[in-house]
Order: sequence, then C-alpha cells, then structure tokens
Amino acid sequence: MRSHRFLAGSAGALAAACMAACLATSAQAAPKVPQGSSFEFDLAVGSPLGSACPFPVHVSGTSAQKTHDTNGVVVATGPFVATFTNLDNGTSLTYNISGPTLADRVSGDTVYVGDTLILQPSSLHPGDTFIKYIHGRVEMTAENTIGHVSGKVVDVCAALS
Repeated sequence: MRSHRFLAGSAGALAAACMAACLATSAQAAPKVPQGSSFEFDLAVGSPLGSACPFPVHVSGTSAQKTHDTNGVVVATGPFVATFTNLDNGTSLTYNISGPTLADRVSGDTVYVGDTLILQPSSLHPGDTFIKYIHGRVEMTAENTIGHVSGKVVDVCAALS
C-alpha cells in the first residue's frame, strides 16, 4: 500500500510537494500558529490531487515548521495545524499535527512521531484512498509505503461523514 504524509514540512514545501508527500488531540478549535504560512486545497474528483474520501474535502491550515539536518537525518518540528471540511455536510475537524518527522537521507526511511496525518489521494493511482490521523508512530519505507504503525488511528473520512 503506497501512502503519503501529505501535510509534512513547511506550508511552502507542502505546496510544492503535495503530489509527492501526506492530526493532535481531539478535533477542537485550532491552536494558534504564530507567524506560520497558510495553505488550502481541495480533495475532490476533478481537483489536481483527486479525491481521498467518498465526498469532497476542503483542507486548510497553517504551518510554522522548521527543518534541520543532524548527521543525515532531517528533522521537521514546530507548529502545524490543519482543518478538514466535508463539503457535502459542512462537518469540520481541526488537528494539531506538529509531529516531529525524521527522514533518513541515507536509507530513505521516514518516521513520524506524535500526531501526524497520512493520506492517499486518488491522483496517486492507489488502491483504496484514505485520510488517517495517527497519534503514535508511523514508519514509512524508502518506497513511501507504510512499514509499521503503532498508536491510535482515526479514519478521518469516517469521522467527517
């Protein structure tokens, strides 16, 4: 199963890497992100990214994440908040997905620790599409597939239904 942590890194990097890459406590009011970069896009049939749920979803958020390289491991940390809205029924969920993320430049493996989001939109020509919020640990392989997941997993599409 090929998946992507879609909401990784800074919002600028997010916009550039939307096709290549894919939330926190409970779905409550969004924490404020100081001096962050804003982003928004749609996941729907006909949109550039395609769909991820059986209904159209609008995604918006703010990121103030920073990255640094330590001996070949790139670490992304800092505030990152995203809101997902079901455009058919108006239901919205907001998550703090600040991570951190660790990417090994040598092996190509990536590990997400804490609160993260993994999504697989239809534009990637996958099998099943999905959006999953994970509070725990996700290990991705160099082929960008999910190697191991531990912790709480929430099906965001089901939660927005």
